[in-house]
Amino acid sequence: MRQDADPLPKHAAPIESIYCVHEALTHQGLDIPLPYLMAVSGEPFRISYNRNNPEQSIHTVFHNPLRTVCRVMGLKYELHYDAEYKTAWNRLYQNVKEGRIALIPFDNGHPFFAASSEPDQILGKNGYTKAFSAKELERKWLSIKGFYELGLDGYYQFLIEDRDRLPDERETAYSVFRLARKLMRIRRKINGSAMGIEAYQALSNHIEDSIKQTWEVSETDFRDILKWGQVPLSQILEGKDVILSYLQSIQNNFEDRELVLFDEVIAIYQQMARLLRKLKIKFQFSSQLLADLTESNEGISGLGQSISQRFRQKRFYQSLRACQKLILSVSSLEYTAIEKFGAIIRLSEKLKI
Repeated sequence: MRQDADPLPKHAAPIESIYCVHEALTHQGLDIPLPYLMAVSGEPFRISYNRNNPEQSIHTVFHNPLRTVCRVMGLKYELHYDAEYKTAWNRLYQNVKEGRIALIPFDNGHPFFAASSEPDQILGKNGYTKAFSAKELERKWLSIKGFYELGLDGYYQFLIEDRDRLPDERETAYSVFRLARKLMRIRRKINGSAMGIEAYQALSNHIEDSIKQTWEVSETDFRDILKWGQVPLSQILEGKDVILSYLQSIQNNFEDRELVLFDEVIAIYQQMARLLRKLKIKFQFSSQLLADLTESNEGISGLGQSISQRFRQKRFYQSLRACQKLILSVSSLEYTAIEKFGAIIRLSEKLKI
């Protein structure tokens, strides 16, 4: 029997799927660096903020990173859906028996599956290897509403097949830059989440609105805001490091005026990564201040509590303001970076002429 949906999606964040794609392609004999795959999928550029549930930000997508990475890398792919588990298992078993690689959603990642030497079993791999029978897999394969895109509730499998073409390095880079601009410039909300550069502004506004309210009204909001500084912020920071690695790895494919712009955009992302690390520390400090404030309120009574509380609240507000300032600085750098990507694309078009 299906249970009601949890506040957070049960399946792993989209970025986790690219780790599995990397492992699957390695299994197929393709040696493609992980940062390269991450960049072409668009995942390092995907940023969102959901005011009602900041932790949900890492799950909000409006493009399918699996389709994107396969399309850009010249890999053939298919996405299949079945409403019933038995039908899905039969399809999966036949696919892997024919030598195909299939990704399916688990609660702790997106293992890929390949043929097993044992009958009526398939091999699941996601940093580990385990043989699954139909009954064993049924307990792990999640029934969800679409696999990174709108869809009916059911069982999804994403098949990765052979390459039908080899990607051109320069054209691949331009595709990445166009995708980055698309992801960062979106101005509409997806499932209640602000996306791209708008996400930073939504987070800043949430901080500002909460500080203006009374402590009793805003304390829950503060806790929610600080949750964004945990896994979602760590993922964004990881993404910036991936972008830097990718840009440095393809830099030799460009020359002259393009290289000047490349150097500028690399410097921007280096600065962005430094600010995000500072923001991570500030969020941790703010979380500790909030915890200390709650503890002090419980241990002191009367006038002493009132004076101590006001002092600690002031320190907390100052720390949160510092976070807000860093958030807006990062947002400004993000805008400058995508403008540089646009300049590289326009220059490449001129050079073609």
